[in-house]
Amino acid sequence: MRMQEILDRLLGNAYERKATNRIIRLAMRRLRMPNPVVIHASALPDKTGVYRMADQAVTDGRITLEQSDDLDEADIILHDREANAYALVEVSVTLDADDAIRARRRAGILESVAQVPVTAAVVGSQVLDECHAAARPLNVSILLLPD
Repeated sequence: MRMQEILDRLLGNAYERKATNRIIRLAMRRLRMPNPVVIHASALPDKTGVYRMADQAVTDGRITLEQSDDLDEADIILHDREANAYALVEVSVTLDADDAIRARRRAGILESVAQVPVTAAVVGSQVLDECHAAARPLNVSILLLPD
């Protein structure tokens, strides 16, 4: 692995931790979730709640094992019990079209798991035009968080 790749990975991991720490406030303000709780984050060690939900959905035939594995890779999943609402958030310092597409795909999987509509969102400090173009028709919210 080249030095630049190592640096990029370290910066990305640090940004994901920052986004995880700030996502509650962003979700309250921008996603209209009054009481969101992080139930899954790649920056946090305990993800068993989402694993159990996904495993049950696989057993019930609502999603495939491959879709369950894809959901495991989500950056952040929020749940608001009062509103019975979920949000799936993909995090990247620089947001591109792939981030928006991935957020929508994984939100769709989570919809099959949770059996309720799921808000798809991306959070980053810079947004490329291609992200805006992809996010609009996919109904993906773009959240800005300065690095």
